[in-house]
Amino acid sequence: WYQRRVHGDGTRKVTVLRCLVSVLRKPKSSKRLKGRVMFALRQLCQDSSRLDETVSDQMMRSAISEITIFLRGNPTAVDDFTTSAVMLLALLSQKKANLLKMAEKGVLHILDKLLLLNRDGMHVLTDSIMQMHSRMEQALEDAARLKATAQSSSDEDEEGAERPPPSSEGECESSDDDGAGF
Repeated sequence: WYQRRVHGDGTRKVTVLRCLVSVLRKPKSSKRLKGRVMFALRQLCQDSSRLDETVSDQMMRSAISEITIFLRGNPTAVDDFTTSAVMLLALLSQKKANLLKMAEKGVLHILDKLLLLNRDGMHVLTDSIMQMHSRMEQALEDAARLKATAQSSSDEDEEGAERPPPSSEGECESSDDDGAGF
């Protein structure tokens, strides 16, 4: 059912990815099928440097949604299906834009819960969760720093527009009434 079509730049057609994502979005698809689809998506996307943004958004939403549903059921351990979903998110988190979107959707909280569930579980999953957690925190810090820098530069621009130009006589301005100039 999968035909591999390669373009001049070596990328596969996005339609295959969209087809697999559509399986994830169908509520009647079994958990076992969705787990295998997530595994297949991860394998297909590993060597793809150009991943369509809409496809990655849909994969991310589906994986986050399925993990959230899994966590609502008060699980005692992480199952294969959730492992596939986390590994898919880990792959998608390699792009900074995806990391920020995941953070907006509350994935840090989800990762914390999964770490608690996987205490005695697979080390590969724990490593992936911790790496994703670290990258997400770093991306959030970078975004906050950029926002603060942009805010401070716009504040400086506004202050510069309100201030009168400095005196050309070389005098120092002072708010003191004693005339000392400092």
